[in-house]
Amino acid sequence: MLSDPVFWVAVAFVFFVALLVYYKVPGLVLGALDERADNIRNELDAAQKLREEAQALLAEYQRKQNDAGKEAEAIIEQARRESELIAAETREKMAETVERQTTMAELKIAQAEAQAVRMSAPPHRSSQSRPPAG
Repeated sequence: MLSDPVFWVAVAFVFFVALLVYYKVPGLVLGALDERADNIRNELDAAQKLREEAQALLAEYQRKQNDAGKEAEAIIEQARRESELIAAETREKMAETVERQTTMAELKIAQAEAQAVRMSAPPHRSSQSRPPAG
């Protein structure tokens, strides 16, 4: 039995396990595994919090984008109303200007006609330059 290698391997294995237990290696290994598990759990919790924050930010930015879209539509609508108002005012002013210019042109034509009539009519003789009737 003392010359059997299996016996000595078994003795060495038992001695090795006893040595590991004596130096509390299983406790150290379990402690390291527990610490690793705690670290992983903490990282998962932190990742979950970050995910929730990211989702909240995404929702907020989507809401802001929606609000900005509505505001842009309102601005466009306001600009359209203002441009229609300006166009209407411009048409009105243009009509007034055309009417005023037409009136002035008609007045100038009437003055030119009157002047032409005066120029083509024979000169009037005054009562002092008439020969006596006789």
